[in-house]
Amino acid sequence: MRRWATEITVVLLLLVGGSGPLGAQGRLTLPGIPNPGVASYAPEIGKYGGTYVISQISDPRTFNPIVVQDTASGAVTGAIFESLVDQDYITGEIVPGLAESWTISQDGRTWTFTLREGLTWADGKPLTTEDVAFSAKAIFTEGVDTSAADLLTFQDQPVRWRVLDRRRIQFITPRAICPVGLFLRLVGAIDVVPKHLLEGVLAKGGADFTKTWGINVTPRELVGSGPFVLQSYVPGQRVTLLRQSKWWQVDKKGQRLPYLTRYVIQIVPNVEQARLKFLAGETDFYAARPREYAELKAQEQRGNFTVYDGPEGFGSEFLVLNQNPAGVGGGGMTPAQLSWFQDVRFRRALNHAIDRNTVAQQVYAGRATAAWSPVSIGNKLYFNDKVTQYPYNLERAQQLLAEAGYRRGTDGVLRDPQGNVVEFTIATNAGNTDR
Repeated sequence: MRRWATEITVVLLLLVGGSGPLGAQGRLTLPGIPNPGVASYAPEIGKYGGTYVISQISDPRTFNPIVVQDTASGAVTGAIFESLVDQDYITGEIVPGLAESWTISQDGRTWTFTLREGLTWADGKPLTTEDVAFSAKAIFTEGVDTSAADLLTFQDQPVRWRVLDRRRIQFITPRAICPVGLFLRLVGAIDVVPKHLLEGVLAKGGADFTKTWGINVTPRELVGSGPFVLQSYVPGQRVTLLRQSKWWQVDKKGQRLPYLTRYVIQIVPNVEQARLKFLAGETDFYAARPREYAELKAQEQRGNFTVYDGPEGFGSEFLVLNQNPAGVGGGGMTPAQLSWFQDVRFRRALNHAIDRNTVAQQVYAGRATAAWSPVSIGNKLYFNDKVTQYPYNLERAQQLLAEAGYRRGTDGVLRDPQGNVVEFTIATNAGNTDR
């Protein structure tokens, strides 16, 4: 079996394909599921069996998809749980997921989603709109540690929902969301979890729900609707997932997916170890760093792998300055640092002090684009090239700092208006040498 090296991490694409657009489904059926999702961009009809092995540089922190806020946990829960909609990882378009279709009211505020007929959880229980509504409720329950609530709050008002019947649910926003596709991406933040298993936990409060399905959960207790179920997790070593036999997607011949029997995520200490494991044939996928592209491309035939040079990814590298007063003291930040980070002139000066083009050339071997917002140039629907830019300009950076009262002493050290030495620590995840 040929292995894959790519600059874009698209794990589920390689494992299971993805549903086609509206109108392209419905010609194939499964027992009890008259309208399964059809994998529209799988390159060929596959064979059942086999194990697919990848690696990542961090252990998961939770298996509760509602509270996941890190990529290591998301890599696992993304194979177990699903949302109403999915994303075509080739085109970036939103496509049907658990919902086979949706409509929008004339005023652009009411969205009606219709679930596929016959959906079930991995334990065989029916998956209905009651589960969708419960998952939305969990997101907005006080004490549940989730970022999804912010995504689904508009003008300080949370999205509302109402169940119409077992297959239809409506979401109502306080205003029309423009562009229209934006709401579909936001509603995709609702990972649907089983009400019949978690309703009692949520009733105890948000804190209890946040702790539920932690990394010590018994695999059989973790019930999703996605293509895989958890078999085992060995901290610092691996996560092993098994094929879920009740999944609702099929290939173009109507064969139920996924083909794979087992999906393994190895835990490695750093990106270099991930690379070495791939080159040694111990893993089947490696998200190559841009500077490695030419080297790996030259080794394709000898190494029995294929390098895919994908389009611009949707991700970005960014620097965040902590402006939360709660970070002072116990959070490791000083009052002086908080005042710097909250000063827009200080932040603009830092922007001008970062040479993005040099970073793109030297760190990413020219295979990166300078970014001026969190939205990647690869996101054609939402990328805006009219945002304010801060080109590399040390003189402008020094001017902004001077205007804000910062001064460089005869010792060459920069001090703030109160005489504090300007210094702070930048932290990133371990093992990522590019960062």
